Amino acid sequence: FRSIVAYNMCLQSANSDIVSYNATQIRQAVTLAKRSDELDRVLRLVEIVPASGDAAVLATEIRSKQQAIQIAERDAEERRQAQANAALRFKLRTDAEAGKAVAARYVSAIADGNVVSAANLLDQNVSLISPQGNASGKDAVAGRMRNAANGEQVASMSPPQLDTNYRIFSVIRSNRGSGKMYFIVASGKITQIQLVQD
Repeated sequence: FRSIVAYNMCLQSANSDIVSYNATQIRQAVTLAKRSDELDRVLRLVEIVPASGDAAVLATEIRSKQQAIQIAERDAEERRQAQANAALRFKLRTDAEAGKAVAARYVSAIADGNVVSAANLLDQNVSLISPQGNASGKDAVAGRMRNAANGEQVASMSPPQLDTNYRIFSVIRSNRGSGKMYFIVASGKITQIQLVQD
């Protein structure tokens, strides 16, 4: 046991001497370091064994700078995420506004009784989700639109608007009650219509 203790003390003394001898170069490396992981590598060299003397002082200096860099790195990452979120919100808003314009043309065509024009805004694989039953495909959904128009089920539809999640919807009132019609639009075509009753 004593030999192990003596060996460790010898290593600690030798490491301290090496660090002291190279202190100028080590401090230069610390000064040039821009990232916390770069300082990790320097710190591991200084603390090969528990640091003492000049090595301990230098290790404290390195940790101090490393803490400052880590704070700056966290701040930079938070700013990057904030910018990414702002860019995402802008894209969602821009896409939603473009989709709302398509939905507005659909609502206007329905209000005018022009089912053909409204159907032309539907994607070939459009889906309809409704409490009265679902439908898939342009022909099937257009058929449901014609039946609704003939049965005068839709009394009124408000101009489309966006909710807080950038979903496009129109408030509807019919002889069946009231609710909302949600639209999903892609590449200028309506790919999904969902009816939700109040």
